[in-house]
Amino acid sequence: MLTLCMGVLTSCTAQHKDSVVVKDGKEFYAVKIEPKQTLYSLSKKYDVSQEDIKAANNGLLQGLKKDEVVYIPVLKKSEKKVKKEEKEEKLDERLKGLSDEIQLQIDSTKPRLPNEKCPIPSSKKLVKVGLILPFHLSALDTIRAKKGEYLDLQIPNSIQAFIDFYEGALTALDSLKRLGYRVDLYAYDDNGDTSVLKQILKKKELEGLNLLIGPVNLDCVKMASAFCASKNIYMISPLSKNEEVITNNPFLVKVSPAKNSYLSAVTYNAIKKYPGCNFIVIGDNDKSKQNAAYIKSLLDGKSIANTYLDVNPSKLTITVESFKAHLLKDTVNVVFLPTENQSFVTKFMNSMYKLSKDYKFALYGMESWTDYASIDVLHFQGLNVRVPSFYLNRYESPYIDNMIYSYVNKFKTEPSEYAFTGYDLTYIFVSAIEKNTDLNNNDFLNIKWKGMMQDYLFIKNSAESGIENRQVGILEFKNYQLVCTQE
Repeated sequence: MLTLCMGVLTSCTAQHKDSVVVKDGKEFYAVKIEPKQTLYSLSKKYDVSQEDIKAANNGLLQGLKKDEVVYIPVLKKSEKKVKKEEKEEKLDERLKGLSDEIQLQIDSTKPRLPNEKCPIPSSKKLVKVGLILPFHLSALDTIRAKKGEYLDLQIPNSIQAFIDFYEGALTALDSLKRLGYRVDLYAYDDNGDTSVLKQILKKKELEGLNLLIGPVNLDCVKMASAFCASKNIYMISPLSKNEEVITNNPFLVKVSPAKNSYLSAVTYNAIKKYPGCNFIVIGDNDKSKQNAAYIKSLLDGKSIANTYLDVNPSKLTITVESFKAHLLKDTVNVVFLPTENQSFVTKFMNSMYKLSKDYKFALYGMESWTDYASIDVLHFQGLNVRVPSFYLNRYESPYIDNMIYSYVNKFKTEPSEYAFTGYDLTYIFVSAIEKNTDLNNNDFLNIKWKGMMQDYLFIKNSAESGIENRQVGILEFKNYQLVCTQE
């Protein structure tokens, strides 16, 4: 059995080596942003509110960027005392009136599940979980790792993602263990190689599994899913977006939403938010034209009038003139631009922004747009841009706060989106299986499961098919910040 323990996170005074500068008579730490640093981590490290950091840096409209220098207010002891008292007063007010059940959920760092139910184990059943991921341990400097020299290790991002996922899963098991769950965890490194996986699947302990998480490589997924189907073991494919993997395998769960789930999310959000408005769908290349055709089919299916524009991205002037001819001044022009052509998106948004003086817009795009440094944040804000996203920004929740404290205390770094996903999937599926829940019926399906940084809605297409998650949220720009609008 995997033995886990939950440490207690204690606060301490940070020793800052950053240079101190004076601006307008006030002292600030000049901090060079490092990889994985967030506004949240800076706030915790320097004991300053996120709002104070934003105010000192013109609102951080472009977010935090690697190697950029930001200024952190240097608070005197008296100021820190006042801030702490204000924070404690707000916390007392927030916790006032909470039931013992909800308080237990916060203490145990669990995600909010349907109806806020706290999943106390029902039968003390031993749940056996296998985890197979491509850690590529042979490629890492394990000697230095054992000495604790983690800060100097150069771990590729592709490997780090799986390590983060695993650490998130361990944090979830800590939480479940505190509630009385009994779990055996068997973790393996398949190196993304089917020959290695074949040997792993011969191990005796895997035959008695209740749940297998992973692998990731498509060929490995197919091999492992065949093994799980033959043993009636539920298997989670945590990262694959390939829709074929769930065909004819009722025991396979695909977590990453398919492309059409993202397109459906923006379409139905627009239909709900802008009834009776002017809908325009634009395609600029083969892939985006397929996306546009799917969006148009959804609009047609709801009998919503819309205009489809097939444009040539190399002829921007003609494209903009054709687009302008279909705009209306007396309503919101809802524009779908489902393309990842960064150059075209940037130029077209620039043209749209100039037109926004005379027309009202709501622009729906793709998740990748948030990574485009070429797009002015004013355009995101001024055009009411919304994009679909599986990963949501919900740092304000006390549930997430407690999970972060536990994770940081155990692994000495902040959880990434992969760590949050590892936590969610382990927690949700282990607690469900412990209760002998049939994942193929409505005790589990068609229910919105609310995780840490993403939500889940598991659906089956047929009795023979596997289970897929179709829950995708919507992010929009408000006050020059990207926020979740669809909970």
